[in-house]
Amino acid sequence: MLTPWKALGESAFVRLGMRERRTLGLHLLYSTIDGIMLGCFTLNEVLFLKTFHASPFQLSLLFQIASIVLPLSIFFQWGLDRIQNKKRMLTIVALCTRLPLCLFMLFPPGLGQLGPRELYIYGFLGIFLLYHLSQPFVLPVINQILKGIYRQGRFGKLYSYGTSLNQLVMFGITLGFGYLLDLHADFYRVAFPLLGLLGFAAIYSITLIPVKARVETIPQRIGLRDAAIAILKRSVRTLRRNRPFLDFQYGMMLYGFGFFFSLAIIPLYMAKALGLSYSEIGIYKNVVVAISIAMFPLTGQLFEKIDPRQIAIRSYAFMCLFFMTMVLSLVLPWQTQLAMMATLLLTS
Repeated sequence: MLTPWKALGESAFVRLGMRERRTLGLHLLYSTIDGIMLGCFTLNEVLFLKTFHASPFQLSLLFQIASIVLPLSIFFQWGLDRIQNKKRMLTIVALCTRLPLCLFMLFPPGLGQLGPRELYIYGFLGIFLLYHLSQPFVLPVINQILKGIYRQGRFGKLYSYGTSLNQLVMFGITLGFGYLLDLHADFYRVAFPLLGLLGFAAIYSITLIPVKARVETIPQRIGLRDAAIAILKRSVRTLRRNRPFLDFQYGMMLYGFGFFFSLAIIPLYMAKALGLSYSEIGIYKNVVVAISIAMFPLTGQLFEKIDPRQIAIRSYAFMCLFFMTMVLSLVLPWQTQLAMMATLLLTS
C-alpha cells in the first residue's frame, strides 16, 4: 500500500516523461534563483533610502522604472514575435540585464557619508532599469517553451510547483538579507554582483530545455504603427461592448493613481518616521505577502460567485482603511518597535 507521500510522488512525478522531468528540473532551478533575487530586491527601496540617502523624488524614480516597462511591453511583444531563435535572444538578454549587477562591486563603501552621491544613485537606477527591461522578453518566452513541453492537463500543476518554490525562497531570503544589511549596510556590494551571475545562470538554464522543434509563433506582417493602432482599436471596442469591464477599469485607474502615489510614501514612512530596520521591514513584507497567498483560494471562490465590480469596491475600501489606520503605528501612546510592527501587520 502506498503512503500518502509516496502516492503524491507517483501522481506528480513518476508519470512524467524524460523531457518533462528535465524541463521541470530546469524550471525549478530558474524559479529558485529568481526567488533569491526577488527576496533581495524586495528591500531595494529601503536600501535606497537608508544606505544611499536618496531623495523622495529619486525614490519615486526607482518605482517608476519598474512600471514604465508595462506600456512598452506592447512594442516589445511586437518585436518578440519576429525573433526566430528565442534561446539565443534569452542569452543576449541575460548578458545585457543581469551582468550589469556586477557593477555594484565598484560602488564605494560607506556611501552615505560621501558628499557626491548622485553618480551612484543614478547608477543604481540605471542598473535596475536594465534589470526590469528583461521581463517582457524573458517571461513570455519561458511560458511559451513550457507550454510546448508540459502535456495538456499538467501545465498548471507543474507550473505551480515553480511558483510556490519561488515564493518560499523569496520569503526566507528577504528575512536573511534584511538581517545581513542590519549587520553591514554595504553588504549589497557583495550580494548584488553574485545575484547578477546567478541571474545570468538562471536565464541560461532555460536555454538548456530540450525543445524538439522550433516553438511556433504567429508572424507579424504589419508594421509597428499599424500594430499599435490595431491594439488601440481592439481595446476601445472591448470597452464599448463590455460595460462591467469598463466600470472595473474606471475603478482600477483611480486605484492605480492612489497605489503609485503610495509606493514612495510608505517606504519613507517606515524608514524615516518609524525608524524600522531592514529585518523588521522584511518581516512586514513577508507576512503581508503570506497572508495574500493564503487568501488566494477564498478570493478565487469569490470571483466565481460575486460580480468583480463588487470585489473591487471592497478591495478599494480596505485600501482606504489601510492608509487611515496605518498612522496608528505612529501615534500609539506606547512607542515601541513591537507595538509599531503589531499595528502595521494588523492594518495590512
